[in-house]
Amino acid sequence: MLSFFRLNDPYRLLGLLILFLLISLPAFLYSPGITWPELSSLSIGQKIDEGFTPYSELIDSTPPLTQWMYGLTDWIVGDSFPARHSLAFLILFFQACYLGVVFISKKAFTENTYIPSLLFIILCSFSFDVLTLSGTLLASGFLLLAVHSFIKEIEFREPNDETLLKLGVYLSLASLSVFSYIIFFFAAQLILLLFTRSSLRRQLLFLTGFLLPHGFILIWYFYFDNQAALFDFFYQANLLVDEQLFVSTKTIFVLVGVPLFYLVFSLFILNRTVRLTNYQSQLLQAMFIWLIAGIVHLFFTRSFRPQSLLPLFPPLSFLLTHFLLSIRRKRFAEFHIWMLLLGILTTSTLTMKGYFETASYQTLLVQPEAKKFTGSSLLILDEHQTQYLYLPLANGFSEWRLCEPIFTNPNQYANLVLVKDQFALHQPAVIVDPHNLMQPFFKHLPTLEKDYVKQGAYYFLKNK
Repeated sequence: MLSFFRLNDPYRLLGLLILFLLISLPAFLYSPGITWPELSSLSIGQKIDEGFTPYSELIDSTPPLTQWMYGLTDWIVGDSFPARHSLAFLILFFQACYLGVVFISKKAFTENTYIPSLLFIILCSFSFDVLTLSGTLLASGFLLLAVHSFIKEIEFREPNDETLLKLGVYLSLASLSVFSYIIFFFAAQLILLLFTRSSLRRQLLFLTGFLLPHGFILIWYFYFDNQAALFDFFYQANLLVDEQLFVSTKTIFVLVGVPLFYLVFSLFILNRTVRLTNYQSQLLQAMFIWLIAGIVHLFFTRSFRPQSLLPLFPPLSFLLTHFLLSIRRKRFAEFHIWMLLLGILTTSTLTMKGYFETASYQTLLVQPEAKKFTGSSLLILDEHQTQYLYLPLANGFSEWRLCEPIFTNPNQYANLVLVKDQFALHQPAVIVDPHNLMQPFFKHLPTLEKDYVKQGAYYFLKNK
């Protein structure tokens, strides 16, 4: 297998597509279920497709580019999860191809090879939830463009303002897809300082490129007088709201056990035997810094799950490619690539089937329930939101961690106005209120209360 992808032949990418499809079949055919991030993306996409504006109308801390992507996805494929998984599959495949083409064009290795693309898709098979259409997937695409830009800077050593400006823009777009990816801005800055001619003017140009997309977002919201909502529900929420742990660290270590072993082994080999040009050595150090930034990012991500490791795969592919190319006997290199592939697939499948006591997807997966309600829409005032599988979110109260402070403070005038405006946008057919949070609001908003009849912990919209 390794010898097939070792050649610089674009037709090898067709073989890569077939291989990726084969190793992804277990995730497609035997997926354990829908994940909480997927359910959230479905609700957000439906509201964006209906015309809701992020933050001012849709209360959710998901970054703006990701919310708009969810809206576009809902417009294209609706609520079909198989279609969404297929789109994620294609995006990952094109990212793998792009990664290989970049390394070939920039002479990153002693050979022109598609082995990095092969390793990328093998690493992507370590967990079924990597094939999820998410902000992480979108942001990782922008990070690949950023990798291309800083490699160009290292390669030519000539001041190129356009490349530097693009690098800042790509990293900014990544942070507008996953906010914690702002860490890669500092990693890129360090790489520029160490391996390129970096003057104060060029650093300011790089910073300008990073600030431009954020500046456009700020100006847009300021124009419509919604800047307070942007700061509260995007910037402040992503900085201050606690991390959601959808899987345990033990689960992650089980899933990445095989790649982690090969990473440590490859670093040992590269430190001892590999001979590189000065340019290739600098690329190796730069990609190692990029890998460290990806690991640091895991401590700041808002949503910790297996797919959060996706930014680690390009630098991992780079380092492992150097390791495989350093093996002189080709049969030994073939042995290692097969061990890596079979080890990852075995670990992934056994974890998905629940064979490991220390590794579980239970907190990541939505546990199906019987459909409890009929109607056109639903509002759940609680963190337990499984019923959104069956009825769409009524208005903009999407992320409960942001909505809970609103509903637990009914005496604040701003909260009353917000609830009134949200119900004006769309009245829920059913309100699930296990903590009796709506009653104080109905006392202040009696016109809303007249529209509902209460039955236990539920409010049902009267037929008008």
